[in-house]
Amino acid sequence: MEVTNVGEKDSKGENNKVVTDGAILKVTDKDDDSERDVTIKKVDPNGKEIPGAKLKLYKGSRIRPEAKPLAEWTSEANASKVVKLAPGTYSLKESLAPTGFVAVEDIKIHSSF
Repeated sequence: MEVTNVGEKDSKGENNKVVTDGAILKVTDKDDDSERDVTIKKVDPNGKEIPGAKLKLYKGSRIRPEAKPLAEWTSEANASKVVKLAPGTYSLKESLAPTGFVAVEDIKIHSSF
């Protein structure tokens, strides 16, 4: 997986950040509580987008068996997925890896706008 725009983004004197820590992604934007577009893509070690990964995004820090995904899609070459996320905690699951690849561990996304 690849996360872009990692680092501090301070355009209005705010402490806005995108930070990665292993399988955890933290997004902080103190401007307001509106939903934000978050771009998600499956990439190889060289950063090239990989088609064929089945991905599901869930609300919450744990994925319960009965949980319904907020979004689900199959990755495509040169086609990132954009999802709208409100402040909160989410889990991204790769339910099927593309041929020749191994599925990544679940990724936690913590957003606080």
